[in-house]
Amino acid sequence: MLEFDISQIKDSATKAAIQRLRDAFREQPFLRGEWEFFEITFTKAQDNFKYPHGFDFVPKDVLQTYISTDTAVIWNFHLFDRNNLDITIAAPCTVRAFIGRFEQSGVV
Repeated sequence: MLEFDISQIKDSATKAAIQRLRDAFREQPFLRGEWEFFEITFTKAQDNFKYPHGFDFVPKDVLQTYISTDTAVIWNFHLFDRNNLDITIAAPCTVRAFIGRFEQSGVV
């Protein structure tokens, strides 16, 4: 999540403005976390396809935004690891999604 370190700000008006901005960001659920946008193209059906994600953590959330064809896309969350996503695709397609993790007090 985007953090604002306001401890070094001396001007009280500037500090208050940054605090309001920080609070506004915290109120937006999508901004509470670490997300990357992915577009993955499959040329054939795939079972348990390993796709490198590049995070330094195990992703827990997928916000799928697009599938180019009418096919099944299964995100095998239980098989995600620190290096790869695991996806099963029933037919060729392009999939787009925000992948990462949502963060909330006490929940990651």
